[in-house]
Amino acid sequence: MTRNVLLATLCVIAPLRLSAQADLGAVASAAADAWRAHSFGAMVQGGRIQVTLPGVAPSTPVAPDQAAALLQSYVRGAVEVEVRVVNSSLVGSDAAFVELTRRYRQAGSQEVRSETILLAYRRRPLTPAPEGATPPSPPSGTGGWVLTEVRAAGRG
Repeated sequence: MTRNVLLATLCVIAPLRLSAQADLGAVASAAADAWRAHSFGAMVQGGRIQVTLPGVAPSTPVAPDQAAALLQSYVRGAVEVEVRVVNSSLVGSDAAFVELTRRYRQAGSQEVRSETILLAYRRRPLTPAPEGATPPSPPSGTGGWVLTEVRAAGRG
């Protein structure tokens, strides 16, 4: 009996975890694409975001438009050579992180620099919609993941 309950539980939990990891992979790829294009607006949709950049004191969590402006200012003058996903991992059922590696040149230079970008995500809670209303959709392509922190490290 216990074995049957355990097997039934695994049959339910394993696909949910795999689905969450697949969603996270899509979010990680979308984040790399957004960074590559310096198009931060779609990446920072959702709630408030803490931004930590080299040489600047960490921000308190800021609104998405402010986070996008900070990131846009940070990459101004840079030409991306490569942005790739190094790792994406679930941390429990409602948190995750993504690690990107960025290789870039400053405009007018041939020197290639690299840095690591760490992104923290939290799964948007599923809240039932009021009767007769349609539930709100998460930002397109996010699988319910909302960016909560951006941390750039190792610029050089």
